[in-house]
Amino acid sequence: MTTKDVEAVFGGYELLKLRDKDIARIVYSSKNDSPIFTRQTHVLVTENFEKKYPAATQRLVNTLLRTAKWGADEANREEVFNLWAHTGTLTLANWKEDFSGEPLRIRLSPLFDSFLTARYKDAVDQAVKFKLTRKRFDVDQWIDRSYLNTALKEMKLENYWPVTQADGK
Repeated sequence: MTTKDVEAVFGGYELLKLRDKDIARIVYSSKNDSPIFTRQTHVLVTENFEKKYPAATQRLVNTLLRTAKWGADEANREEVFNLWAHTGTLTLANWKEDFSGEPLRIRLSPLFDSFLTARYKDAVDQAVKFKLTRKRFDVDQWIDRSYLNTALKEMKLENYWPVTQADGK
């Protein structure tokens, strides 16, 4: 976009920077279509690591869950955005705009619910369709919820984040 080699792109919040510099114009936002259009990030460990260091794996998940709880607390909203803005990815104003009208608890959910699983299944199907990978795999067997479930129970957070169904509701 900046070199004018392309006329249009699909992207995420990073396009706000281009808009703010008058390099691009956003003509459509999926913001009101949420949570159908999402980005997921997760921490992965190898099966060998998990088997060799189950206590360390649980500690990591517990720490990440405590961090997710802190970040999802509306009392910390301004501090969360300030921390993110400090990285330079987006400005404070951009983070506020991207999250406007949405509870942090929804956008910062650590749950492996039906919606998240459906998104991964769709990604696997598309990767095979577009020949980015050679074969499908069973997403349900790939995800181990045991560490997360243990942490949620220990911290009494089983009902803190809303569960989203596969259809995004």
